[in-house]
Amino acid sequence: MSLDYRDYMREQPPRRSPSLISRVRNFSSRVRNLSAFAWIMVALGAVFVAQFVFDTQEVIKMEGSVSVAKLAAGKFWTLVTYMFVHGTVGHFLLNVLMLWFVGRQVQNLFGGRHFLQIFFLSGIVGAALEMLVNGFVHGDTTTPLVGASASAFGLLLALAVLLPDEQITVFIYFIIPVPMRLWTL
Repeated sequence: MSLDYRDYMREQPPRRSPSLISRVRNFSSRVRNLSAFAWIMVALGAVFVAQFVFDTQEVIKMEGSVSVAKLAAGKFWTLVTYMFVHGTVGHFLLNVLMLWFVGRQVQNLFGGRHFLQIFFLSGIVGAALEMLVNGFVHGDTTTPLVGASASAFGLLLALAVLLPDEQITVFIYFIIPVPMRLWTL
């Protein structure tokens, strides 16, 4: 009996690599299954790459930021776009870090649809309050506003309202650990 008759000695038929169409279908099904939190993080990352890696920071910052003057000129979309534009790399990292810890929990508790509603509503309300205070206190209506800080703090507030007695550890200056209740924060 020759070796070719044994199963383990036969040459396997060449495996066909998946076709381009099946690869695209697999990719599109994975993209459709992304959570709302993941979509926000991907959008924040994409704008960050466009801003700081491709060196278009000033262009994106000026076009994506929101101010009273821009709203008066009819650029209402800037109420949403400003949340994805950041001033510095540190600003971006702190916002993404806070969204990472708070946003995932809010989505798990409330669901993706409510996560998006809280994210965008708190961002719009935060921008409106900042522009209102800046306009009345300083008389300045042209200073551009950028960042997802209002959205992140809105998500934190939603989490604190739902779980006020949850114990967390806050690191002051990223060094000193301080345990506290979520509502106290």
